[in-house]
Amino acid sequence: MNSETNSTCPSHGWLDSLAIGMSMICAVHCLLTPILIVMLPILATTFWVHEDFHM
Repeated sequence: MNSETNSTCPSHGWLDSLAIGMSMICAVHCLLTPILIVMLPILATTFWVHEDFHM
């Protein structure tokens, strides 16, 4: 048997790392988006609504 056919290609290591990183970013995004949507009305009642902020 050829030993080269059983080993993984070393050039795909960075692609695997990139895929894992993108997956983690997606997971965090999917977990935080509903929380941020719920908090938007609360944010609307803060100091940014006050008219002095816009001057």
